[in-house]
Amino acid sequence: MGEVFVVFKISVEDQSLLGKVKEEIKKLSPKELKEENIGFGIKVLKAMFVVMDEGINSLEEKISSINGVSSVDVEDLGRI
Repeated sequence: MGEVFVVFKISVEDQSLLGKVKEEIKKLSPKELKEENIGFGIKVLKAMFVVMDEGINSLEEKISSINGVSSVDVEDLGRI
């Protein structure tokens, strides 16, 4: 078991909630957090975390439980 980096792609239910969701994700201490345009004025959040490899599922659950989050997908994953 070792450290891994994981990048989550986070979609929100309503674009007006993007700022609130971003602030809640910041409380989880991501290494990087940015907005990405996917088209037609729709943005998603990309959050990179460094965690122990057994902690990915619990982190994904925490992000999913944030009010306004519609989906969380693992976009990238790798060992450090």
